[in-house]
Amino acid sequence: AATAAEVPARGPKPPVPPGLSIDQYSQRDLIAIANWVESDTLLRTEDQVLAEVMRTLGFQRRGSRIVATLQRAIRQARRNR
Repeated sequence: AATAAEVPARGPKPPVPPGLSIDQYSQRDLIAIANWVESDTLLRTEDQVLAEVMRTLGFQRRGSRIVATLQRAIRQARRNR
């Protein structure tokens, strides 16, 4: 198992509040969170990034609208990199 010292640090978390409904987040905010999750440079599948973004924003259920919206943001974040 990797120790904390081996895991690259992320920068400061974007000021995006957890606990809102998926419709209350702007695409820009979701892209910022996706970029932040991947800023530690660890290789992740899109699904792993999705799970981490959901955890960060406080989503418990993988509803189809939540998943589709977050996947769109993750793909856009990856394209813009």
